[in-house]
Amino acid sequence: MSVYVRNLTLDTHSDFSERFELMTAGDQPLDLSNYTIHSQIRKVASSVGFTSMTVGITSAADGELTLSIGSTDTGSMKPGRYVYDVLAISGTNTRSIVVEGTVMVRQGITTN
Repeated sequence: MSVYVRNLTLDTHSDFSERFELMTAGDQPLDLSNYTIHSQIRKVASSVGFTSMTVGITSAADGELTLSIGSTDTGSMKPGRYVYDVLAISGTNTRSIVVEGTVMVRQGITTN
């Protein structure tokens, strides 16, 4: 599997959602039927603390998934640059990073 790089931006105290379509190296949808998917955001890759993103597989056969974080979790994040990745674990326990990138966390100024 190849690694897809996508940088994200999210706002503190806001719900966040991003849709992905994963493809194979041959430009075919990656069938996620037998995969478990996990995703985390960390300040740096070696950080002990992290924020988990919820992963929803919207169409396994078409390689479609959505990453999301609720406003409570984004509200506890300090503004700045973070890193994230998406880990796919196959039914045979093969582990592959399929998406990675940076996350820019922004704090809003106007409150009402």
